[in-house]
Amino acid sequence: MFQGHDTTSAGISWALYLLGRNPHVQDRVVEELQGIFGNSDRPATFSDLQAMTYLEQVIKESLRLYPSVPLYGRLLEDDIIIIEELQGIFGNSDRPATFSDLQAMTYLEQVIKESLRLYPSVPLYGRLLEDDIIIKNYTIPAGTDVNVVPIHIHRNPRIYPDPEVFNPDRFSKESSQERHPFAYLPFSAGPRNCIGQRFALLEEKAVLSTVLRHFQIESLDRPEDIAVLGELILRPKHELRIKFTLRN
Repeated sequence: MFQGHDTTSAGISWALYLLGRNPHVQDRVVEELQGIFGNSDRPATFSDLQAMTYLEQVIKESLRLYPSVPLYGRLLEDDIIIIEELQGIFGNSDRPATFSDLQAMTYLEQVIKESLRLYPSVPLYGRLLEDDIIIKNYTIPAGTDVNVVPIHIHRNPRIYPDPEVFNPDRFSKESSQERHPFAYLPFSAGPRNCIGQRFALLEEKAVLSTVLRHFQIESLDRPEDIAVLGELILRPKHELRIKFTLRN
């Protein structure tokens, strides 16, 4: 299962990088986590992970920009969104996240989804056509091997205005309903999509929420200086430099 190992670690790396570049998003995730955990330091339960709706958006946006498998916006008005969300969940508690906490992290989930939009873990996946397909004036015959490259779909300006901008609000419930279901493909789609996609999102929310509750993140690399390798897993060519500072 790719998404359970290398793809998930790659997705977490890109999400951390993007959160470090966008402190207002990071603050909103932390606010969501504080609302879930309060002052507790308990581990996250399955209910906690499900409650992390904004963190899931963060992961999806990260995968949009940096899909883990490479071949296959607006400026937020609130500059403390993620931290406020986590504070609303956890308060001053240092307890671990429960499954209910994760479910409450709605903005953090948007951040994750936007991260996956930009950097999808799996850059390419293939399909064998069972029937002829007509696209405009072209006929693709049955039996053709077709490769889908989600990173190009995720950066199509007709689908995602200002596609290079990291904007987790693309994955709010209202915005998502307006898009075609196959316009976002970090886990592929259809009957042969990734069976571990929900687990992967919960896993990323659990890791990112734990990090953000305890550390402030600052990315030291500019987007224009980052080169990516589109191999089996979408990875940065060089190590991402991220500064972690303990929160007071």
